[in-house]
Amino acid sequence: MTTGAVIVFDGGMDDRIDVVTLAIVLPGASAILRAAGINFQAGDQPSLAEAARARRVPLEALLARLDAHAWALSDEGEDSDPDACAEAQGLLFAEGVRLARGLEARFAHQPGCPNGLASAMQDLADSFARHDAVERTAGSNPDPTLIARLIDDHRLLKEKLDHMAHWLGAPASLGALGAAGAVLAGVWRALDRNVRRRVQIEDRRLTGDRDKLS
Repeated sequence: MTTGAVIVFDGGMDDRIDVVTLAIVLPGASAILRAAGINFQAGDQPSLAEAARARRVPLEALLARLDAHAWALSDEGEDSDPDACAEAQGLLFAEGVRLARGLEARFAHQPGCPNGLASAMQDLADSFARHDAVERTAGSNPDPTLIARLIDDHRLLKEKLDHMAHWLGAPASLGALGAAGAVLAGVWRALDRNVRRRVQIEDRRLTGDRDKLS
């Protein structure tokens, strides 16, 4: 098993992985775990198998759901099954909105909370929602104007995340916000990968158009 912007499974999910690590390294896994009633907060780190047993969740079905999600987010899944990829991306954006708003409610009004965190979290949630809308439209109609909007919104989103990390005095992982912040950073990494892929696809399309004209 290797980790990066999106986790890659060699031979399937290892049920010995602890649920917090899984929620961090597989963007969107937190939503799947939560739907199964499994907690992924720091301080509560059973293995996936232990958590499934405690919640009486069928382990094989949970493993299959997580494997399918990971595959849909991979390059192979994106190329082979655009519908599955779009569904996984939709879960990803919804999780970004939920996490940003949840962190705002949890931290923003505590004494000593960095200035501007509440509005930044709200802006981040709104940006995820806008990005989802643009991405869905761009997916079915790859118009250059929509791609440009997607990339611009991505840049604004990155600025917001960087500002939050600066306010918190934390690295870009947003580690100061605990497990939920790290999970949000994983969602961000998947978003960043997605936009970079979009740029590459658009560059190839434009290069092909120029070749046809020449």
